[in-house]
Amino acid sequence: MGKTPPHVRPEGASYVTLTFEEFDVESGGDYVYVYDGSTTAAPLLATLSGSTLPSPITTTGGAALVHFETDDDASTGQGWRISYTSDSPLDVEKESDAPRSFALTQNYPNPFNPVTRIAFELPDRRRVRLAVYDALGRETAILVEGVYDAGRREARFDGSNLATGVYFAVLEAVDLETGARDRAAIKMLLIK
Repeated sequence: MGKTPPHVRPEGASYVTLTFEEFDVESGGDYVYVYDGSTTAAPLLATLSGSTLPSPITTTGGAALVHFETDDDASTGQGWRISYTSDSPLDVEKESDAPRSFALTQNYPNPFNPVTRIAFELPDRRRVRLAVYDALGRETAILVEGVYDAGRREARFDGSNLATGVYFAVLEAVDLETGARDRAAIKMLLIK
């Protein structure tokens, strides 16, 4: 579990819900502050300490800041792991632990009707495009397009306007520093 607090501001979001999946900070000595915005000047939503798993916290705006403070250098807590969800169409979910490699995971559920989720991981900041193609190679949807920091993301694909059949999700990512290009694809089955 890490102690690096995330700054969460998904593009186009009107709210953010933070979910602590693990939580253990020194009670009475270490504190986690959750702000309803992207700075410590924003309204304070929660002050957390101890090892009790906090309830999910929802902001009223499209950003959140999680700030960690300690009263000494000998913190006995293990830290935390946090994820978030939002209503952003591009950045549905991101976990705070940065992955070590580029990956596109199989959609879930698969087969699906009509909605499925497609997750991918970026080891560093990349220009990303996640698109869906039919069996004839025609593009049917662009799920993600833009520059994203390292992390795990999950996009939602709704095939309600498509026919039953095989579709492919193709993820392309370009490293902004080296120009190196990664590409991965998965096969999905829509059954109505």
